[in-house]
Amino acid sequence: MKDPVWRICFNGPGNGIQLRDGTLVFPAQFRHGGGTPHSCFVYSTDAGDHWRISSAPLPEQPPTSEASIAQCADGSLLMSMRNESKSGLRAWARWEWKKTIADGAWSRPWFDLPDPTCMASLISHPKGALLFSNPADTKERTAMTVRSSKDNGLTWNAGRLLDPGPSAYSSMTVLKDGSIGVLYECGEESSISTLTFARFSLDWVNGATGKVTPVVAPVAVKTTKFTPEADLIIIKEQLANTAKPMTWVLTGGSIASGSRTTNGVRSYAEHFSERIRSELARKRDIVINSAVNGDTSNDILSDFEWRVARHKPDVVSINIGVYDSARGAEELEVFATHIRELVHRTRALGAVPLLHTSNTIIPDGRHNDLPAFVAVIQRIAKEEGVILVDNWSHWQKQPSAKEWLADSIHPNAIGHAEMAKVLFRAIGIFDPKSPTCQLGAK
Repeated sequence: MKDPVWRICFNGPGNGIQLRDGTLVFPAQFRHGGGTPHSCFVYSTDAGDHWRISSAPLPEQPPTSEASIAQCADGSLLMSMRNESKSGLRAWARWEWKKTIADGAWSRPWFDLPDPTCMASLISHPKGALLFSNPADTKERTAMTVRSSKDNGLTWNAGRLLDPGPSAYSSMTVLKDGSIGVLYECGEESSISTLTFARFSLDWVNGATGKVTPVVAPVAVKTTKFTPEADLIIIKEQLANTAKPMTWVLTGGSIASGSRTTNGVRSYAEHFSERIRSELARKRDIVINSAVNGDTSNDILSDFEWRVARHKPDVVSINIGVYDSARGAEELEVFATHIRELVHRTRALGAVPLLHTSNTIIPDGRHNDLPAFVAVIQRIAKEEGVILVDNWSHWQKQPSAKEWLADSIHPNAIGHAEMAKVLFRAIGIFDPKSPTCQLGAK
């Protein structure tokens, strides 16, 4: 089902559906060799024994990722897609067929309803209406709203505001009594610090007076106070337990990936692996580098399940921000939301997060706002009680730091060795007598 040239292909988030003829359908996405995401769906006509995949409704631009799908009253499938162009509008397309689903084709896509580049939920109601929930804002993840459509998604009503505060992902379902239930992320300061389940009627969505019954379920990030000191103790205790191997995931963009700029010498991730698995004799530990050249914080979030969660990590190292800074200071608030969400998702896995600041760079006109993005990482590390691997501060103190660069941005072999040592110190495994800790600038 997966094309060999694609980087990944997976279903979700959100629910699958069963069509009236028994066909199973799940919204999905894939990334081609260049890394661009495309929404699609997978389906099975034999109760899951065999699966096929649709084409992408938007094969070129804009890129789309997390999608929801529902069967309309006329039998067609309506897909609602997260629009990665950050235009502030949701992407939509319809899959229609005459004989079998395999013979279908996509309609011309269209863009409608405000959306801050976020996952959303789309379901059909037994009474024929379609229901859609998302944070109804073009930029911020706020104002969770539920809307209905009586014409198969061509138009939507004004909707009802479910939660005026910060909110993010949602998943709706129709309950046995015909009422609607929605589980959604929300919070007072963060859009993902709390899970809330709410129940309401279709009439309420359509404007009739009625009652919404919310049930709030705080998750760990809401009730637990995290500190760098506590996380260091966790790491120290895990390292001391030689009988239990650890999984370390290092993710980020081109600096974390370390490709093409070290001239065959090891990157900081590879130095880290040597320090852990060889020098500390933790031979069964797994060190995974899932960083991707050119990626931003949003790319990691969109690909979090594949790059981080599926590995069931004990520690997650996040080094991102340079390519975010190329989008300008107007993206600072969005970047802060992404970094905070990465921390919360890592905590939700039961893993310890590490936040890295970037190395210093030679100003090139494109990344001039990088210091402001570094400040965001430093601030969120402090606010969220996260261990900070502060490369920026270390490099600023070194007169020869420009000699640690392969170009205006990316570290060379010396720079990666220096970043490795900053990481070692941050988690308490630096030893000046060890070979990897003696690498770098002299």
